[in-house]
Amino acid sequence: MGTGYIPDAVIQSRLEKTRYEIVRYLEKHFDTINAGVPVFFAKIISNIEKSKITIPDPVFDEFIDVITLKILEKGGDYGAEDIANIIDHAASVRRVRTEQKGLSLAAGITLLKKRKFLDAASYLMPFCGSDVKVGCWHAYCYYMLYREGSVEPGFIPSDRWKYHGIARRLMGELGQRRPGFHRVLAGELDGDPMLGEAFWLMIFSALEWLPEERWYLEAGIRAAKEEANELILSRLLQIALIRFPHDLDFSREAYLRNFEEGELDGALSLVQEMERNHPLRLEPIYFGLRAALFLPSDDLFIVYRNLASERQMPVHVLQIIDFAYMFLCGKEAEAMICLEEFRQNFPDYEYFSQILEYLVSGGNCGSEVRPVIFRAVDRFCMRMLQIHPW
Repeated sequence: MGTGYIPDAVIQSRLEKTRYEIVRYLEKHFDTINAGVPVFFAKIISNIEKSKITIPDPVFDEFIDVITLKILEKGGDYGAEDIANIIDHAASVRRVRTEQKGLSLAAGITLLKKRKFLDAASYLMPFCGSDVKVGCWHAYCYYMLYREGSVEPGFIPSDRWKYHGIARRLMGELGQRRPGFHRVLAGELDGDPMLGEAFWLMIFSALEWLPEERWYLEAGIRAAKEEANELILSRLLQIALIRFPHDLDFSREAYLRNFEEGELDGALSLVQEMERNHPLRLEPIYFGLRAALFLPSDDLFIVYRNLASERQMPVHVLQIIDFAYMFLCGKEAEAMICLEEFRQNFPDYEYFSQILEYLVSGGNCGSEVRPVIFRAVDRFCMRMLQIHPW
């Protein structure tokens, strides 16, 4: 069997192993490495070349960026000049040498963690409008200059209130630009608890400074969901529902959280609010059906099923919901009749009906299959109804 092609996932796995070994070596022999950083980078390149793995340029350069970050983190007494020199050494071994975004971020993050906020801000500034978290960290530097002061050259103690104003202005500009996540950050450049604390401090500060701007809530909710931070997510959703009670996006996220937590009463209460505020939308109707699937009585399901038909919910969505309802109720024969009807009426979705049939065939209706069926049908329906959670 030929071995010329190696999937990207395998390359990434091997790089992860190599990085782990390098970091362990760095931890044990840092004094030696610190005395000859260029030699250390040369050894890294040599080892990778010996592996005879074809590594894409972006993957290789991100690998160098992360190793650089580890060196900077280990060098507890590095000053701004030391950091700049190490960045230059790392840049010389990158394949795309004109692109030093990752290295600049590594330097900015290191200086921020060392509480050298003026120097950190200078490294973070070029990217603060491109990524939510980098923008928050940049503003955080100035906010901490106001709160803590600094012994860095260039810090003016009498201007501490000025730094507060800069932080507030920067967060206001970030809210106007509304950048996305992971635009310039990757991997371990975004994995330190202190960075998370800095991000959340600035998000909640912006909510205080600019209460009419909904984007900070949206960005915070996205980040909290990504981090699975239930405490902050709950807090942000409470604020969002109070400040923007008619906003469907926030109501949707609150509904989904209640549903995932098993709080069906709260979820259905939000469905009723969404119906009142958005009477022409199909989304609240679907959410009512979705929650009713898990109620002991079929009364509410029938109500929402009739309402969905009256509101002309697409027939293929209704038929697949019927299948899910019958299957989750334990009526496997009726479920298969619904699935066969779906297959005959909508041959374009035969791929989906075949997957569902395979999952439920052979009497597979136990606790392991039921949530799989629900998730599959739910994602299908959401996509068909163009419901897009954050």
